[in-house]
Amino acid sequence: MSDHAYHEVVPGLRERLPHLRVSDEREWRLTRRLHAAGLSFDYYRDDEGYWLCRPGLEHTAYPDADHLKIEPDELEELLDRDPSEIPELFPL
Repeated sequence: MSDHAYHEVVPGLRERLPHLRVSDEREWRLTRRLHAAGLSFDYYRDDEGYWLCRPGLEHTAYPDADHLKIEPDELEELLDRDPSEIPELFPL
């Protein structure tokens, strides 16, 4: 999702669809960093914490269940140090 979509389109959608679920800005920015590093993973938050998800059958046979709990500071540190370490966090 582009900056324009996140900052201009989403607020308009939230007015029309009050139950719309969109990541907070920190999770959205971390997902953008993951994609910029060539990792097609998603980062999100729910009532149980922060999660790193690698959607798609090219990564796992169980995309609905393959989510790793990781704090945003830890993910940022990995992205700063070496993004290639991130896929190794997931079991094969």
